[in-house]
Amino acid sequence: MARIRTIKPEFWSDEKVGGLPLACRLLFIGLWNFADDYGVIASSPLFIKSRIFLYDRDISEENVLQWLRELEQRRMIVSCEHDGNHYYIVRNFSKHQVVNKKSQSHTIPEDILERYLEGSSTPTVALREDSAPEQGTGKGTVNKEEERKTGFREMLAPFTNRYSPSVLKKFTEYWTAPSHTRGKMRFEDFQGWDAEERLEAWMKKERTAEKGISASEALGGDGGQCHG
Repeated sequence: MARIRTIKPEFWSDEKVGGLPLACRLLFIGLWNFADDYGVIASSPLFIKSRIFLYDRDISEENVLQWLRELEQRRMIVSCEHDGNHYYIVRNFSKHQVVNKKSQSHTIPEDILERYLEGSSTPTVALREDSAPEQGTGKGTVNKEEERKTGFREMLAPFTNRYSPSVLKKFTEYWTAPSHTRGKMRFEDFQGWDAEERLEAWMKKERTAEKGISASEALGGDGGQCHG
């Protein structure tokens, strides 16, 4: 869920910020909006692009990944891993953002969060690289597919406290299944695919399923035809 955040005037005169590409500065501001009340956000470039650069077709996941790495190199964000999921922590988030009523739901427990921030001067968990295919094995294709599925699961990380594991598992299995477009998964057929909206629609269909219709059938039985 997006949140209202504050941009202080000194942000614009900060030399570290001024040394970033313009789109990277916009990305950094966008991270504040979609991070939780403790400055934590899922590290998936796919998720971040779908939130901050929803309508920018000329901006790719690779661009977002490059800018995230630049922010990490400048120690403006910290990469970390918790419970098998990858996240970014916005450094000095609590210093610059006044949150009057913080959510009691923690993506990462505060004590673990503090340890990551205290050790942020040392290398932390890096984003995964695309696996190069091995000669004659085709493993690179499999690895790339698994990475896309992992990215999809990380995109759902902000919703783990709102939906049960079984719901998220079925949702993931449906939307990461192959679409009619060769080489794509169902969710990749939609420009600006929004996880939050789709989950809400999925839950409505789940309630319909209680009356004897499965969620996937209620969605049209084909990700390429679904607009719910």
